[in-house]
Amino acid sequence: MSHWGVLFSLGTFLVLASLGFWKIWSTDTTEEDRGLRILGLGLGALIGTAGLVMVALGVARAL
Repeated sequence: MSHWGVLFSLGTFLVLASLGFWKIWSTDTTEEDRGLRILGLGLGALIGTAGLVMVALGVARAL
């Protein structure tokens, strides 16, 4: 597997991990840790964005 294939695979893993972050933090209903919830959702969004960029780079270079 080329390094672009590895990049695509890791990007896919990051996108799936970010969906897990969103699932966990969006269902958290504790009111006293609202800042922590926002941090978790932001981190999930950041990880998802990085994953999508990696997937796009892997696909663009493979073509």
